[in-house]
Amino acid sequence: MAVVNTQVGFVFLANPHTGSRATTTALLHIEGSIEVSYHHADLDKVYAACPDAANCHTVFHVVRNPLDWLVSRFHCNGGLRGTWEDWLKKRPNRPIFRRFTGQTNSFAKYENLVADVAALTGHNPPWEWEPEHRTPGKPSHYLDYWNDDLIAWAKKRFESDFKNYGY
Repeated sequence: MAVVNTQVGFVFLANPHTGSRATTTALLHIEGSIEVSYHHADLDKVYAACPDAANCHTVFHVVRNPLDWLVSRFHCNGGLRGTWEDWLKKRPNRPIFRRFTGQTNSFAKYENLVADVAALTGHNPPWEWEPEHRTPGKPSHYLDYWNDDLIAWAKKRFESDFKNYGY
């Protein structure tokens, strides 16, 4: 679900494979937060369901290191359809985090989520952030899937994600 808090002034839009369920759960601990629309709703759907959300000054989403995001996506959606390299090379040549382009004015990084969300909302989280839905079959560290050649390929293919989000 998207989360709106008109008292604090934020809207959270949930990007897939970025800890969005855990982030939603955590944000709902902030007084005044409500769930709006469906899980990966865009801003138009949020505004339709909660017109007061248009008055919020911070609209944010969470991003994740693209290399880590791709490994999670592979296990959730493609792991049974070929090898890692085959699946990876078939990924469309478009930005990973395009879903909310032009809809948000801020973002938090998955790798620094507690501090980033605290900075965006002005609330020190009363929670320890922990992903609720760990990716089944994913190795302990995403870099276990990558070699130097694949990293160079990914950085070129998804250049805008690396550049726009500081990875």
